[in-house]
Amino acid sequence: MNWFLPSQKLLSKVRTGSHITKVYDAAQTPCARMLARMDVAEETKQRLLAARAELDLTNLHHEILRCQEQLDEMAKRRQSLVIKKRGSYVHIAGEFTT
Repeated sequence: MNWFLPSQKLLSKVRTGSHITKVYDAAQTPCARMLARMDVAEETKQRLLAARAELDLTNLHHEILRCQEQLDEMAKRRQSLVIKKRGSYVHIAGEFTT
């Protein structure tokens, strides 16, 4: 479920000849839409609120950046490998780490 990115939903579409007029509702996150619904159980709403309260956009952003840096370092280490084909077998020169 997307907790942070609001989106608009199409409410209606009217065609007048070749022109189409679209009407959208206000931008809301999927979580906010679920909380606003009348047919969702109160227990479910409480669980959504508790889960949303535990999320921190800043921490998630820093975690993503840290993971990207780790992936970049892994890619850089693998670029130093030299693969040479000799006849019918392959020789890998350099250090191979994972």
